[in-house]
Amino acid sequence: MIDKDKTVSLLLRIGLFVVFVYAGISALMNPSNWIGFVPQWIDIFISRDIFLMIHGITDLIIGIWVVSNFKPFYSGLIASLSLIGIILGNVTQLDIIFRDIGILFASLAFMVFNYRKN
Repeated sequence: MIDKDKTVSLLLRIGLFVVFVYAGISALMNPSNWIGFVPQWIDIFISRDIFLMIHGITDLIIGIWVVSNFKPFYSGLIASLSLIGIILGNVTQLDIIFRDIGILFASLAFMVFNYRKN
Protein backbone atom coordinates (compact mmCIF):
# COMPACT_ATOMS: atom_id res chain seq x y z
CA MET A 1 0.00 0.00 0.00
CA ILE A 2 1.26 3.49 -0.87
CA ASP A 3 1.98 5.82 2.04
CA LYS A 4 0.24 9.02 0.90
CA ASP A 5 2.20 11.29 3.25
CA LYS A 6 5.55 10.02 2.00
CA THR A 7 4.41 10.21 -1.60
CA VAL A 8 3.14 13.79 -1.25
CA SER A 9 6.36 14.83 0.49
CA LEU A 10 8.49 13.17 -2.17
CA LEU A 11 6.57 14.77 -5.05
CA LEU A 12 6.81 18.23 -3.49
CA ARG A 13 10.52 17.76 -2.74
CA ILE A 14 11.31 16.62 -6.28
CA GLY A 15 9.30 19.46 -7.84
CA LEU A 16 10.96 22.13 -5.70
CA PHE A 17 14.38 20.54 -6.19
CA VAL A 18 14.07 20.65 -9.97
CA VAL A 19 12.93 24.27 -9.99
CA PHE A 20 15.59 25.60 -7.62
CA VAL A 21 18.49 23.54 -8.98
CA TYR A 22 17.63 24.36 -12.59
CA ALA A 23 17.37 28.07 -11.81
CA GLY A 24 20.64 28.00 -9.87
CA ILE A 25 22.62 26.15 -12.53
CA SER A 26 21.14 28.20 -15.35
CA ALA A 27 21.82 31.51 -13.57
CA LEU A 28 25.45 30.50 -13.01
CA MET A 29 26.03 29.08 -16.50
CA ASN A 30 23.97 31.60 -18.51
CA PRO A 31 23.83 34.80 -16.46
CA SER A 32 22.94 36.88 -19.52
CA ASN A 33 19.62 34.98 -19.72
CA TRP A 34 18.77 35.93 -16.12
CA ILE A 35 20.27 39.36 -15.49
CA GLY A 36 17.18 41.09 -16.88
CA PHE A 37 15.10 39.60 -14.07
CA VAL A 38 17.26 41.21 -11.38
CA PRO A 39 15.63 44.50 -10.38
CA GLN A 40 17.66 47.63 -11.20
CA TRP A 41 17.48 48.87 -7.61
CA ILE A 42 19.71 45.97 -6.49
CA ASP A 43 22.62 48.03 -7.90
CA ILE A 44 22.23 50.36 -4.91
CA PHE A 45 23.55 47.58 -2.66
CA ILE A 46 25.55 45.22 -4.86
CA SER A 47 26.24 44.78 -8.56
CA ARG A 48 23.51 42.84 -10.34
CA ASP A 49 26.10 40.35 -11.67
CA ILE A 50 27.34 39.50 -8.19
CA PHE A 51 23.78 39.37 -6.85
CA LEU A 52 22.84 36.93 -9.61
CA MET A 53 25.82 34.70 -8.80
CA ILE A 54 24.94 34.68 -5.09
CA HIS A 55 21.30 34.03 -5.89
CA GLY A 56 22.22 31.14 -8.21
CA ILE A 57 24.33 29.52 -5.49
CA THR A 58 21.54 30.10 -2.97
CA ASP A 59 19.03 28.44 -5.30
CA LEU A 60 21.29 25.39 -5.55
CA ILE A 61 21.59 25.18 -1.77
CA ILE A 62 17.83 25.52 -1.30
CA GLY A 63 17.12 22.83 -3.91
CA ILE A 64 19.56 20.38 -2.36
CA TRP A 65 18.29 21.16 1.13
CA VAL A 66 14.65 20.60 0.16
CA VAL A 67 15.31 17.26 -1.54
CA SER A 68 17.49 16.06 1.36
CA ASN A 69 14.44 16.19 3.67
CA PHE A 70 16.65 17.54 6.48
CA LYS A 71 14.59 19.93 8.60
CA PRO A 72 11.94 20.08 5.86
CA PHE A 73 9.82 22.77 7.54
CA TYR A 74 12.78 25.16 7.53
CA SER A 75 13.85 24.35 3.98
CA GLY A 76 10.25 25.03 2.89
CA LEU A 77 10.29 28.28 4.83
CA ILE A 78 13.52 29.45 3.18
CA ALA A 79 12.24 28.40 -0.25
CA SER A 80 9.03 30.33 0.39
CA LEU A 81 10.88 33.45 1.54
CA SER A 82 13.10 33.29 -1.53
CA LEU A 83 10.08 33.08 -3.81
CA ILE A 84 8.31 35.90 -1.97
CA GLY A 85 11.41 38.03 -2.56
CA ILE A 86 11.37 37.20 -6.26
CA ILE A 87 7.68 37.98 -6.55
CA LEU A 88 7.87 41.27 -4.65
CA GLY A 89 11.02 42.31 -6.52
CA ASN A 90 9.32 41.75 -9.87
CA VAL A 91 5.68 42.42 -9.05
CA THR A 92 5.24 44.57 -12.18
CA GLN A 93 6.16 41.59 -14.39
CA LEU A 94 3.15 39.38 -13.74
CA ASP A 95 3.55 37.70 -17.14
CA ILE A 96 6.76 36.19 -15.79
CA ILE A 97 6.21 35.77 -12.05
CA PHE A 98 2.82 34.07 -12.22
CA ARG A 99 4.76 30.78 -12.32
CA ASP A 100 6.66 31.76 -9.19
CA ILE A 101 3.34 32.25 -7.41
CA GLY A 102 2.43 28.62 -8.13
CA ILE A 103 5.85 27.44 -6.96
CA LEU A 104 5.48 29.60 -3.84
CA PHE A 105 2.26 27.80 -2.97
CA ALA A 106 3.96 24.43 -3.49
CA SER A 107 6.74 25.47 -1.09
CA LEU A 108 4.14 26.74 1.40
CA ALA A 109 2.30 23.40 1.13
CA PHE A 110 5.60 21.58 1.74
CA MET A 111 6.28 23.82 4.74
CA VAL A 112 2.80 23.33 6.24
CA PHE A 113 2.89 19.59 5.52
CA ASN A 114 6.12 19.32 7.52
CA TYR A 115 5.14 21.60 10.40
CA ARG A 116 5.92 19.82 13.67
CA LYS A 117 7.31 16.78 11.85
CA ASN A 118 10.93 17.90 12.48
